[in-house]
Amino acid sequence: MVFARIEFVQSPYLVQGAVCSYYVDNHVSNDGDGSWSLPWKNINSHVGDLRPGDTMCARGDISGAGRVYEVTEISLDSTGGLVRDGTLGSPITVRTYPDERVILKNVGSGSILYFRGTNYWVFDGFIMDNNGHGSRAIRIVHGASHNVLRNNEIYNGSNDGIAFFDATMLAM
Repeated sequence: MVFARIEFVQSPYLVQGAVCSYYVDNHVSNDGDGSWSLPWKNINSHVGDLRPGDTMCARGDISGAGRVYEVTEISLDSTGGLVRDGTLGSPITVRTYPDERVILKNVGSGSILYFRGTNYWVFDGFIMDNNGHGSRAIRIVHGASHNVLRNNEIYNGSNDGIAFFDATMLAM
């Protein structure tokens, strides 16, 4: 039985826009509108605002280990209606701001990232600290397909880093 098929391919859904549509900065006092001057305060609360072709850029640090974002599970659940799917040629991208380092530190009881039935999403450039949790840092389940994990580092877990169940066409 095959639970996941991982393919290393070049196709339009691997392409991401260089321009940031929205910005996240956990050092701001108040949640803004996602613009450069009024960024969102966290990733979790705003993944549901993204549409096909959008790119959310998380601000980080240019030196040192990186800026820490304490996260409970970032739920990318399109079957439950929490997020939209991207499309072929217009994925939804969540990435670090160019040349900045961002650490997603797991402070919840679940995974850092949970893809549930989600299609055409790209996560790029993050350091994921599972903070010693027994849960997997990333779970990709329930028919999720055409998702890309690129330039990410996963560490400090007590279980597998990534779990695939009923997921297809994943690129890493």
